[in-house]
Amino acid sequence: MINNLVEQILMYPRPWILTGAGISTESGIPDFRSSGGLWEKVDPIENFSTWALYNNPKGFFTHGLPLFQQVLAADPNDGHIILGELQEKGFLGPVITQNVDSLHQKGGAAWVYEIHGHLRTASCMDCPQSVTMEELFTIIDQGEIPPRCECGGMLKPDVILFGDSMPNDFQDAIRLIRALNPMDNMIIVIGSSLTVSPINLFPYEFEKLAILNNSSTALDNNAEIIIRGTAGNIMQNIRQGLIELNKGEALKVLPMGFIPGRLVSMVSDIGESVASKKASITTGELDKLGADFFLLETLYKNYPHVDTREPIEKYLLNHSLEKIQALKSKYNLNRDYNNTGYIPKSLNDIIEGYFDALQSYIRQYNCQAEIARGIAQQILGLIGLYRFLGDLGIQTFDYSYIGELPDKIRQIANRLNFKLDMEKAMQDF
Repeated sequence: MINNLVEQILMYPRPWILTGAGISTESGIPDFRSSGGLWEKVDPIENFSTWALYNNPKGFFTHGLPLFQQVLAADPNDGHIILGELQEKGFLGPVITQNVDSLHQKGGAAWVYEIHGHLRTASCMDCPQSVTMEELFTIIDQGEIPPRCECGGMLKPDVILFGDSMPNDFQDAIRLIRALNPMDNMIIVIGSSLTVSPINLFPYEFEKLAILNNSSTALDNNAEIIIRGTAGNIMQNIRQGLIELNKGEALKVLPMGFIPGRLVSMVSDIGESVASKKASITTGELDKLGADFFLLETLYKNYPHVDTREPIEKYLLNHSLEKIQALKSKYNLNRDYNNTGYIPKSLNDIIEGYFDALQSYIRQYNCQAEIARGIAQQILGLIGLYRFLGDLGIQTFDYSYIGELPDKIRQIANRLNFKLDMEKAMQDF
């Protein structure tokens, strides 16, 4: 199953990640809902809800303080660290986490949506003032329960309690997923039972679902891949699988516009859609499909700078070529085609989706310039790929939309004050 998941990660670049308490139990943080979890010992409504905060603040902070301190003292485990490494190197995408422990950030992940808040700070419920959790602990240690801000308002840890509304991160993640839908069609769930709503709705936004968890989940029947085990051990096996494909060499950052596997899965899906029409299928549709197979076969045989590429990139190019050739035989489309197929519009839609996502991201309340820069680089890399495909002269590519994007991206880069070598980025595929 690990090998299947590694292949899916390469076929669907930068899959999203959804994590629950199970990824942090190896760091010594207790689970909540599983057998023996915290909610079997402490009533969450009586002690960890907005009702408790207002009506039983002593119970809230008495039960909460030891847990808060335990969470903040925890160190990231292999699951967090490897996930952060693979995100930084372009194998995995954004992380959505139910956890409040900040261990993903400590483990190296830069792009994290904390849909249950975090325990880095506490905020006054009456004014904009916030304090660190260490400052909050000092106030409580001095006997002030509930802890008060200088203005007299109650200080509440910046976590989402039972009864709270969902934070900005939740809405931001949903909007970005929907903007990226033409491209990012896979999510990997790690250490979550998927029983909590609305968190368990995220997987329905994706075409592909993999679940890595110690026990069964509410969405096992929806998953293509299920791997049982601890998060740290599974993530070690995933990294090792990728390293083996890289001939044992350390993994490097993937080119931002490198999507040979995604192009194959895209035309494969189109082929299945066309074939499903059976009697109503037209010669024109088959010719368009054949044109795409010929285009991709030509691309993979003439991909630029193959000699200097990492072994894992060479593997994916060869693997993609083999899949395309198998599809040509499957549909008996083995001649050369010079008409225009489905790829120009489909790739154009992917690039448009990424630009919509960039515009959505820069409006997020916690927008980070470096992440915006990464999305911009992906767009430019895909534009470079689009141009290269057009230069092959096999199909007609429309540049009316694509041609406007570099200037628009340059304006965003100037506004957010990040540097971008436009021409170099467009060669990063």
